[in-house]
Amino acid sequence: MSGESNHGSYSNPSASQVLNDEDLRSRLDIIRQFVARPIPKQPFEDSSPALIPFQHDEESHAEGVWGGGILIGSARHAANIPLLKSMNVAAVLNCASGGIARLPVDELRGVGIRYCFTNCRQDSYSYPILHEKIKPSGKDQLGESIICSKHLEVSNALFADIRRQNAIHRSNGDQSRVGNVLFFCVAGQNRSATLAAATLMLHGTKLEIVLKHCSKQRPFVLENVGFQQQLIELEAILNKLNTHGISHAFREQFSSHWKQLQYANSVSFPHKRVRMMGEDVGQEIFIPSPLTPSARTKSEMDVLAGLKVEIELLIPGLCTMEVRIPVQCTILEVKKCLIQHANDNLLRHDTQPAKVAKGWIVLAMFGFDDMYDIPLEVEAVELKVQLERMNSMFGLKSEIVDGEPRVTWNEKCRFALVIFSVVRLQKALSATSPSHRGDVMEVDNDNQTDLSLSPNQEPWTFEHKERPNAPATLLQNTLHSTHLRAWDFVTGEALASKIPTVFSFADDARDRRAFMMVSRSANTLQQFDAPGEGDILGMGENAIVHRVQLSHTTPSGAHRDDGWTSVNVGLQGNKISGDSPASNGYTVNNQPGEDWDAAVKRPFSLSKMLVFLHNSSEAGLAKRLRLANA
Repeated sequence: MSGESNHGSYSNPSASQVLNDEDLRSRLDIIRQFVARPIPKQPFEDSSPALIPFQHDEESHAEGVWGGGILIGSARHAANIPLLKSMNVAAVLNCASGGIARLPVDELRGVGIRYCFTNCRQDSYSYPILHEKIKPSGKDQLGESIICSKHLEVSNALFADIRRQNAIHRSNGDQSRVGNVLFFCVAGQNRSATLAAATLMLHGTKLEIVLKHCSKQRPFVLENVGFQQQLIELEAILNKLNTHGISHAFREQFSSHWKQLQYANSVSFPHKRVRMMGEDVGQEIFIPSPLTPSARTKSEMDVLAGLKVEIELLIPGLCTMEVRIPVQCTILEVKKCLIQHANDNLLRHDTQPAKVAKGWIVLAMFGFDDMYDIPLEVEAVELKVQLERMNSMFGLKSEIVDGEPRVTWNEKCRFALVIFSVVRLQKALSATSPSHRGDVMEVDNDNQTDLSLSPNQEPWTFEHKERPNAPATLLQNTLHSTHLRAWDFVTGEALASKIPTVFSFADDARDRRAFMMVSRSANTLQQFDAPGEGDILGMGENAIVHRVQLSHTTPSGAHRDDGWTSVNVGLQGNKISGDSPASNGYTVNNQPGEDWDAAVKRPFSLSKMLVFLHNSSEAGLAKRLRLANA
């Protein structure tokens, strides 16, 4: 591309001028010539990730020396420690829709491999994985602006840091320590491949080079046409920014991309802490970043100062979010933070805006089986048991401050917010509502009215539709299971149905037969083909009672067999060492306790379900009896 001066009409091209080009369509054709091929028919072993060597490392790679590149792979590759070591992996970047529970993060850290993640929530055509297009306001005459995503900032920062480390190892003559970075998601197809290609482009590798390597090793990547479009748009922006004599005004218009481009080729910027899983609070892990201290939010400064910690929040079946909570606070304070974050960043932006009324929070932890968890609700487990269980399961300490137990949380915590009911808002949000481009929003902890007592509660339901040709279902992408969950009132031990169990329901509580169906489908569209008569113990005026076989869950996943839903595909359960906090739980040598033959009572309406949770209900009586006999 020829150089351009600061003069003439090109001095300040708009975003639409940069991207509205016939070349973009031809570039899409180039991508599709190399990749976006069908996934091989199952069973597909997918034994190793694809290596895209960094451009300066082509010669060393040709000589059989691994190092300095990006690997594109799946969750099963990230869990295979021997494979990672054999491929000189120095760091892994999780590009999935949330933390994959059973990834061996402690083992990764133990062998010197960094674990980092960026929460790419969706593998959808419209998701802004690389950049977001912001439409101008009425007074803005500059046209549409394009802002780099946080995902690209994180991937760029990590790869640049590994490049710097590799340069030090090479200068010391220690080629064996030159490392690669594994970018992975669930299937290793779209999110990881898109971020890997974009990161390499920022560091000077041509898109064609990336595509050629992918076509030979992993030709089914980049199937998502929306991600394809963002890649060629990024390429066009970088080409313009790299043009000799480009105007200062143009660089200002694409300032977020310009900073990332500068940063990829410079070590002179201030440092930014990037989330590294498994590091203790207070241990400074720094990666250079183009963000200056003045550009950081108060929440980011609180994280750097060790006052807040960034944790993962799952809305089961829908999405994951990153939330900053105080490092030390009560369980109730955490719940308020999580509910407000869900309200501000999800429910308020629905077609019918709402707030959470009744919900439970459930605590799990990275490195443990995703079904080894505990509800932090006194309706399910007494507070004293919750605190003891958190300590024995996950090593979380608590202390009494001002008469209340305050827990010290860490970044391995994973919370699920199970929303039972909502209260609809009367007015829609203004057009100035927060962007959904993946930023972590600051949480306001103001006291709110207890909406769980509101007479205007509605059941919270949502409808999910898979995009055409999606490589995985909703359940596979959210890494969640269709096994029914239960917990022991007295011990807090986690249980789950031995086989997938999803009950049918009706919008009309009078339609009793609609509550009789049971689906046994796993990770796919649920099939309610016949009444679950063999599972029904009885039916009354207010509820139906089902019989369910429950099995204790374990931190290592030892409870899983061929009948269990296939989640975290291909990952082997971690072996919990004798000095691990989890080894102090109810299991001995990772063997689960006795199975339960349980009765599950399901009220026909939301109001009856909420009453059922009260301490004066049958459930409350059952809990008191269990505690009395403990």
